[in-house]
Parts: sequence; C-alpha cells; structure tokens
Amino acid sequence: CIFSMLFEIGCFLFYSLQTGNKVFNCISYSTLCKRLASGSTDRHIRLWDPRSKDGSLVSLSLTSHNGWVTAVQWSPMNEYQLISGSFDKLVKLWDTRSCKAPLYDMDAHEDRVLCVDWTEMGLLLSGGADNKLFMFRYQTPTTGDGA
Repeated sequence: CIFSMLFEIGCFLFYSLQTGNKVFNCISYSTLCKRLASGSTDRHIRLWDPRSKDGSLVSLSLTSHNGWVTAVQWSPMNEYQLISGSFDKLVKLWDTRSCKAPLYDMDAHEDRVLCVDWTEMGLLLSGGADNKLFMFRYQTPTTGDGA
C-alpha cells in the first residue's frame, strides 16, 4: 500500500512517501539521474523514481549483499553508477544498466561496512565497524585492439 502526501510547514514543502514494511537504513539522491537509492534490512537496494506517473515508484531492485545494506551513494560523475556497503563486510560498485550483478566487490573490511561515499576525483570511500577507512580507485577499462 502506497501513501503519498504533499504538505507545507512554514517555508518548507514536504513530500511524504511511505511504502510497505521495509526498514530504510540509508538513502541517496542522484542529481544526475533524478532517482533515489535505498538500502534495507532485507539485503536489497531499491532504485526509486519519484517522477513515476504509473504508481510504480520502485524502478529496480539490486540484490547481491548477504547482510543488511547500511550505505548507498550515487556517483557524482556517472548517472548509472552507485556504491553500497553492508553488514556482509563488502563494498559493491553497481552499474544500473547491467544490474544482475555488481561490477566489483571490494572485500577489504574485517567487520560491517557502515558508510560509503565518493570523492570529486572518483575515489570510492568506505568506513566500517572495524575502525578502518578505505579508499578505492576505480578506473574505467579502456578498450582497444592493442595494435
């Protein structure tokens, strides 16, 4: 059951959306693709399109984590990429055009991943319950014939 409400309080305009019984651990909004990503206790990352007119706000579900998804963050430079972190100790890089599996699994943490982010230079950041901060560099593979 989906319930939506638009209301104004003072100088703020609020749009409230509630759906089902899934716990939201984290959310991220992309200014590039105008979609929301959410992480939940059911191990799913859901991509939401608030512009949807047909009533189906969840446009895609990404499933690969084996623990609660505690962090999601859209890329500031690529509208199709996001990263996620989970209680399964993994950071995953996703491309929403090919969502059957993540592009990469980064297995560096010794305990739960609690936060993820991107830098302006494209570095991927993660922090966890192991008291460690990791930086990952992602480089788009180049194609060519080598000749």
